[in-house]
Amino acid sequence: MRSLTKPMVLFIFVLFLVACKGEQYPSILDQGDLAITVNLKDQTISFVNIHKGEKIEEWQMDKPYVGGMVMPDGDHLLLYGKQADTIDLFSLREGKKTASWNTGAGIANGKVLENQEEIAFADQALNAIRFYTLDGKELARVKVDDGPLTLLEDSKGKFLYIISYQSNSLSIVDIFNKKKVGGFSIHSQATGGLLREDKGEIWIGGHGEGTETETDIHVYDASSGALVRTIPAPVMPINFAEKNDFIYVLSHGSSTLYKLDHAGVELGSIKIGANPFDMKILGENILVAGYDSNDIHLIKAENLQNVSTISVGKGPFQLILRERVSSE
Repeated sequence: MRSLTKPMVLFIFVLFLVACKGEQYPSILDQGDLAITVNLKDQTISFVNIHKGEKIEEWQMDKPYVGGMVMPDGDHLLLYGKQADTIDLFSLREGKKTASWNTGAGIANGKVLENQEEIAFADQALNAIRFYTLDGKELARVKVDDGPLTLLEDSKGKFLYIISYQSNSLSIVDIFNKKKVGGFSIHSQATGGLLREDKGEIWIGGHGEGTETETDIHVYDASSGALVRTIPAPVMPINFAEKNDFIYVLSHGSSTLYKLDHAGVELGSIKIGANPFDMKILGENILVAGYDSNDIHLIKAENLQNVSTISVGKGPFQLILRERVSSE
């Protein structure tokens, strides 16, 4: 066999270094308020500077991520997907993957808890809530009902309320002791919710079942689980936010954003985007992601005026916010 020439050895060495380095993405050095969209249709992540009103970067990903969060350090973006077998972390500043947690497929949702030391993930393969430290150590698994999806935490960080899409139930988990301590039955195909602690209520939306689309918000007593009342918000109310004692409800079946008072009386509405799935409050504004219109909309919370529309990748499914960080 012929020995390798020096050029061939150098070429192989360069390939080895490239393989070890891994995928490199454009750095995100912007210090303004960022909206990050996880786009399903083209498997990209878009980065939008809210004050400039424009997309500043876009990453093409190699996994089907469905959601994520910016870590408390303000630099690391954590991404997960129900079909992905790892949870991956990326440095925005460095533009590269820095860690992978081997979780197996099934992670459908997650949130950094109030203690800023743990993350709770909804695992639909194991039908469990999995608790992790910020550096990827799994602390506990708590079995819940089938199809855990929506995660709501009380302001004191004591309890996690889990809405299970497939089993018509809500589970309550003690965060400190890592165990299920209660729960109650809810309507079918429920998703999205708002915990109103001062009122002792949980508002829950949903898609509906079969050919019957959901048109109402269901309000439950947070302690007893009794259905208190329903509030019309057609069609398919799936996302909630509260600001200044007003409740904002996004119904993706009708592409409508509603503004309600604390009693559930409608104060206004606006048709926005196409098939919107997510919204977030940012200052005095509301951001709405249009899944089929491939954009995000900046809406004034006070009067529901559409301030601007910004194009992103195809199929924005989840919005992630990184609010302004100070310059280094």
